[in-house]
Parts: sequence; structure tokens; C-alpha cells
Amino acid sequence: MAPMNIRCNRALAIFILVAGALVLFTALITGESVNVFGGVVLLVLGILLLVNPMLRIEPTEIQVRSPVGMTVKRFPISSPGDLKIEGNKLRHLPRGKKIAGLGFGADSGDVAALRSQLPG
Repeated sequence: MAPMNIRCNRALAIFILVAGALVLFTALITGESVNVFGGVVLLVLGILLLVNPMLRIEPTEIQVRSPVGMTVKRFPISSPGDLKIEGNKLRHLPRGKKIAGLGFGADSGDVAALRSQLPG
């Protein structure tokens, strides 16, 4: 299996980015310093979701990543047969555990590319 990234849904990331910019802009105009923090957090989160993948699939493992880019979990794989997509969930068959949800939050093009590489 070739290395690939599963990114966050671009529309969701852009929505969070725009919402953060609007909250920050409104807070700066009205002088509400409490909302500045929330606007900055949403703005940074939107940028990180656009830049960093949610899953990194290597030939020997799958890495679940946080928006900051840190690897949160690792699942070892020996072949594409170790993975299965059930509905919108990516499962690790040797452990029988859910790796990640691939529904609205994941980029549909990346999920389609992953589906094409998995057996069945």
C-alpha cells in the first residue's frame, strides 16, 4: 500500500477558519477581550485542519494524528487486508478496533482513494 494522507473535510476546515476570523473581528471591534481568545483558537484550529492530515497511512502502520500534527495512536498493518471500511468507520481487523470515522469530517476524495486500495 502506498503512503497516503486522509485530510479533514476542506469545507469544514474553511467554515471553522471563517468563524474564527468573524469572532476575532467582532471581538476586536466591540472591545470584548474575552472573545478574542475564542476567535484566535478557532482561527488557528481552522488553519491546522487545512494543513495537517487526520490519518497518515504508511506501508507498515496507520497513524491517527491530532490537528496539531502529533501522532495520537498507531496501528500496525502488514497488508491492506488488515483494514476494513464498515459504513463510515475504518477498522483495524487484527485488533478489532475502530481507527477513525470517515464520514462528514474526512475528505471524500481521500476516502474514495483509500476504498480503492482496500480489498472487498
